[in-house]
Amino acid sequence: NGEVDLVGRDKSTLVFVEVKTRTSNTFGNAVEAISPLKLFRLSRVAEQYLQQYNWKGDFRIDVIGIEWPLAQKDPNIHHLKDVTF
Repeated sequence: NGEVDLVGRDKSTLVFVEVKTRTSNTFGNAVEAISPLKLFRLSRVAEQYLQQYNWKGDFRIDVIGIEWPLAQKDPNIHHLKDVTF
């Protein structure tokens, strides 16, 4: 069991996306907060999705890290494509 934050498409590629938001770097930045274990679990969920919907095309796993300190007007967004563990 697990969850995927977003599932979308980039042209003909199915994309599974993990999104992590942080308001401070006290415990690391947003991207660092996504552990290898979380990526492993996400890949398992992606595999189940691909089987359930009989997807035969390309797919990838992306990570979006959002850092938005409370005193900052706009967030810093980091998009990592095709993340592997």
